Amino acid sequence: MNYRKASMDEIHQLIELRKKQLIDEGIEPYQNIDAELLSFFNHKMSDGSLIEWIVEDNEEIIATGAVMFYDFPPSYSNKSGKKAYITNMYTREDYRGQGIATRYVIYTSG
Repeated sequence: MNYRKASMDEIHQLIELRKKQLIDEGIEPYQNIDAELLSFFNHKMSDGSLIEWIVEDNEEIIATGAVMFYDFPPSYSNKSGKKAYITNMYTREDYRGQGIATRYVIYTSG
């Protein structure tokens, strides 16, 4: 399996994975959100506030996860106010239970 940062060219695949994730979480797809997801990924990946990671097996994306960066008011323990949030963790059903997400977190934090 190959763990790597997603490119802007893969946004349409990320959109499909995000929609699949929402459905697997039990959220009914009652409206089209493709345009909103396209805008989100384009904007956030372009400005660096989102780094989307993908996991491939035989050159097919089987899992994804993201780190979102945001500004928070500075504090005594965090002068810059910069924070990060791990989100959008999704593994295709036929690959679950293999520790892929755990290795993803180790890979991206190392």
